[in-house]
Amino acid sequence: MNTSSCAARKAENGRCEKPGDFYFFHQQEAPGRSTQYISLMLPDGTHNCLPVVQGPAAGRAWGWDGNSEAPTLTPEIHCLGHWHGHLQAGEFKSV
Repeated sequence: MNTSSCAARKAENGRCEKPGDFYFFHQQEAPGRSTQYISLMLPDGTHNCLPVVQGPAAGRAWGWDGNSEAPTLTPEIHCLGHWHGHLQAGEFKSV
């Protein structure tokens, strides 16, 4: 498992190309109902999309502090066999 850490960078073009890149997007789930996601490239180069809600984690969604430039997510991110750590104040920190 990769134990790298790196700075997070907001991907202005809406594409995660390098480790640390992230961007937020909404996906329409049903009429009048959408889910917010964060797309991110983990420090090991693995791409992942996680549902997020502003505030504490709820159900299957990660909690997000509302900072779109240097986000913090809770709980930790565990991509089995690839990377395990935290996204805190715009830094991917390996566990």
